[in-house]
Amino acid sequence: MGLFENKIKQFPKIFDWVERQDVSRLSNFLLDNERCNRLFVASGGSFSAAVYAEQLSADKGIMSHALTPLLYAGSGFAHVAARTLLISASGYNNDILRAYDNGCRAEEQEVGAVVLTSKGRLQTLMQENDANSLFGFDIPTGRDGFLSSTTVLAFYTLLYRAFGHTELSSVSTDISAKEQEEINGFVNRLKRISLDELTEHEAFLHKLEGVDSFFILYSAKSYPVALDIESKFSEGAVGNTQLADYRNFAHGRFNWFTQRPGQTGLICLQTPDDVEMSEEILSMVPGHVPALRLRTLHNSQLAAIDLLVKEHYLCSALGQRWGLDLSRPVVPEYGRILHSK
Repeated sequence: MGLFENKIKQFPKIFDWVERQDVSRLSNFLLDNERCNRLFVASGGSFSAAVYAEQLSADKGIMSHALTPLLYAGSGFAHVAARTLLISASGYNNDILRAYDNGCRAEEQEVGAVVLTSKGRLQTLMQENDANSLFGFDIPTGRDGFLSSTTVLAFYTLLYRAFGHTELSSVSTDISAKEQEEINGFVNRLKRISLDELTEHEAFLHKLEGVDSFFILYSAKSYPVALDIESKFSEGAVGNTQLADYRNFAHGRFNWFTQRPGQTGLICLQTPDDVEMSEEILSMVPGHVPALRLRTLHNSQLAAIDLLVKEHYLCSALGQRWGLDLSRPVVPEYGRILHSK
């Protein structure tokens, strides 16, 4: 068992810790003055939390948008009247620091930040300028390693509570034996799909590479989790991903399975509202396509938190397929240089 799996085992601690946090100041920042736009800025493993915050905000009738620091700086959003919340686990990366600098120079914006440790470069800058807009929480599980796990779950659940929701106890931090069996069966099938429907050349390619490309289908409430899966699959090097909502998939994206048979799996994020639409697609795709349903029984914004938990078990299984500890990869020197720019 690697660090990534150990982090998953700490999910109950995150839920318990979040329930005990005072989120009133963060809540006021997010919910007061509802006529003012909201911007949520984050990068890497935290970006899906920014998209989740956008959805929570929209549910309250507040116009909002999630951006990466680069898109925030290079677009008109850097100049609109808004409350801007920066989301960063450590507050150390240069992208979030540049976003703070851009926000401070925007006269029409009030900039805040939510972080998961009391010490960091962003925290120091904000304490020197306006500590009232710094919302710091000290996560009890420490640093995640290379991939976000406990930190992204902490952001989802803190934001959920800050937007006025309370019923976290209905979400499990584990998955059922049946769900684990389905994940294991999906991962095993990636290596041994039926070759009956493939040409000799297509079968050769599958035997050579197996399936390491994935199409992820989602609806509105599962969209943040689709983005988080893309992030983890890419950063963890367990698969290439393409994303589409269920109806946008119908606009030509299905052709990928026709032109690249034997090379791509299908992952459907299912909420009760989109089961029928999802199952219709699953009934039509070629039988040789490995498919997995990640399901939630929640129709509320809890759906994303529930699917986020289950997603981690899928990532763990795919990491084990390749013999990888997703939290402790071999990071090349050029990667360290790129990240530090």
